[in-house]
Amino acid sequence: MLETNRSKRSKPRKESGIHGKHYERKTLAVIALKCLLHEDINDFWILSNPEDVEKFDDIILSTEHANGQKKVFFIQVKHKLPGKERPLVAHKLDREDKDLGLKVYEKAFLETDFKDFFERHDIQHKSKIILVLFTNHNVDQKIPNDNIGFECGSNSQFSFINTTLTPDTILKIKNKTGKYNQHFIDKFYFYTEQLSEDSINKEICRLLEFNDATTQILVSFVSSWVDPNKDYCIKLKK
Repeated sequence: MLETNRSKRSKPRKESGIHGKHYERKTLAVIALKCLLHEDINDFWILSNPEDVEKFDDIILSTEHANGQKKVFFIQVKHKLPGKERPLVAHKLDREDKDLGLKVYEKAFLETDFKDFFERHDIQHKSKIILVLFTNHNVDQKIPNDNIGFECGSNSQFSFINTTLTPDTILKIKNKTGKYNQHFIDKFYFYTEQLSEDSINKEICRLLEFNDATTQILVSFVSSWVDPNKDYCIKLKK
C-alpha cells in the first residue's frame, strides 16, 4: 500500500551511478518481501533516498514487532562491481574514504536530525535506531588494524535484512582505541557478503515460488515507485 499524506513526506535525493541504483532497488524489493513474510513483523513501511537523512538514506525501514518493539533501520547500500574480487579489510574502513570510511558515516550520523525525521514520519521517539552498511563485498577479518576490529554481530531479530543464509556475515565493529563515537558504533551493523545483483531475482523467485517474468514485474514496480524525479518520497507500507 502506498501512502497518500504529502504533508509529512521527505523530498527525494537525486541518484547517481547506474550499477548502484539497480542493486539498491533490487535489494529494497527483496527486503520488503522478507518483511512481508516474516512472522515476527506485525507492520512496516519502507522508504528510499530521502534528502533529510545523511548517507544512511538508500533504504529506510520502520518495523513494528510482535513483542511491541519498534525499530528504524537506516541502510546504506554499497555494490561491488563484477571483477573486483579483493576482499575488504579493516584498514579500508578506518579512514575517511568517501565510500566505506567509518569517519564519513560517523559524521553523517552525528549531523542527521533524527528527531525531526521521526516527527516528520510519525515515528515514536523511543523506536530503536539501527545503522546498516550493506554490501556484497566479502571481508578479510584476519588482517589487523590498530583502531578497529570485527566481531560477529548476528542477531536473529534482524534476519529479515540479511539476504544470505549465513549469520556470521553480519559484523559489528570493535572500537579498540576509542577513535570513533561509541554511540555511533553501538548502532552500527556491517552486513557483508550479501546477494549480488544477479542473484536477487533468483532469491525472490525462491521466496514466492514465482517465475522470472513475474519477479521482474515486482522489481520493475519498485523501480518506478522510487523514481527520484517525483516531488516526494513515497512510503511503501504493509
